[in-house]
Amino acid sequence: MISIHGTMKKVEDIAIVDIDTDDINFAKEAVKDCYNVLKGFPVILNQQIRFTGKSSFHIFCQLSRKMNIDSIRLMLTKIFRNSSVV
Repeated sequence: MISIHGTMKKVEDIAIVDIDTDDINFAKEAVKDCYNVLKGFPVILNQQIRFTGKSSFHIFCQLSRKMNIDSIRLMLTKIFRNSSVV
């Protein structure tokens, strides 16, 4: 499962992609695939992968500007839906 998170603020310059599964090997592949999909977009300045326990990862994305959190979710959802990852 891939979830897209932000903070409690309405406007943010970070996005968090949360990858959760029961299979650590699948999670490793999924985080690698998601990272590679996101690295080609100019609005994403940099990314950092963090292991969050058991078989879960977060990809923290630093954005080039502050955006409405709903716009961030929509943008990332479109990026993933238009990729071969989903």
